[in-house]
Amino acid sequence: MLKSEVKVERSPAPGLGLLVPILAIAAAALLVGAGRTTASPPPTGLPACEAADRPAPHRAYDEWDETMLDPALTLGPDYRPPDLGETTVGGRRVTLRAFVVAPLKTMLDAAATEGHAISVTSAYRSFGEQERLVAASPGLNDEVARPGHSEHQLGTTVDLAGGHGWLRVNASRYGFLLSFPAGRGPQWTCYRDEPWHFRYFGPKRAQAIEQSGLSPREWLWARQPEAADDSHGDSRDGARRDG
Repeated sequence: MLKSEVKVERSPAPGLGLLVPILAIAAAALLVGAGRTTASPPPTGLPACEAADRPAPHRAYDEWDETMLDPALTLGPDYRPPDLGETTVGGRRVTLRAFVVAPLKTMLDAAATEGHAISVTSAYRSFGEQERLVAASPGLNDEVARPGHSEHQLGTTVDLAGGHGWLRVNASRYGFLLSFPAGRGPQWTCYRDEPWHFRYFGPKRAQAIEQSGLSPREWLWARQPEAADDSHGDSRDGARRDG
């Protein structure tokens, strides 16, 4: 790259001397943006991924933005937030916790004004619904989260179709964040990259996690090591799909 820059700078064509530093700045910005999810090392002590059924730390209904789920940590069969409700979002009936609906609609409306049609393909899923999803996916046990381990059971998570590029740039401003971003999985998120899977954290927390360069699982682990230490043992790496 340095050689090519020197050649451009020596070109007699007018304006190229100004173009070189502009291109260099733009390239640097692109590198920073592209590498934000891979530049940060995982937090110390982050467990490898294993299949278990240990109670998730911070699983009270009012701790929805602290709850850490992975293949080892479970909400259990009885977790069902009391403020779940069915509503229409983008012409589709979805079930979500009440406080998630308004920011979701605002985000999708904002995307639409910029020419991006985004629809909800999945929202809340109960323990029983996740059981049926797993049963309908024989031989895919490492790609579909086991019942109790899916973030969809929180009632704050949606799968979105369309506008993934727009969402990567803008979703955190509305409080939503990719749970399994490119470059962090499966070794640190325990799941394959899912560009459609967004969990609501609220704008302040979503932007803080995004700026850290960590995935939500890593960031939450770093905040609650004492709880996580009691919830994990020696484990193996593995790739699963939360669905």
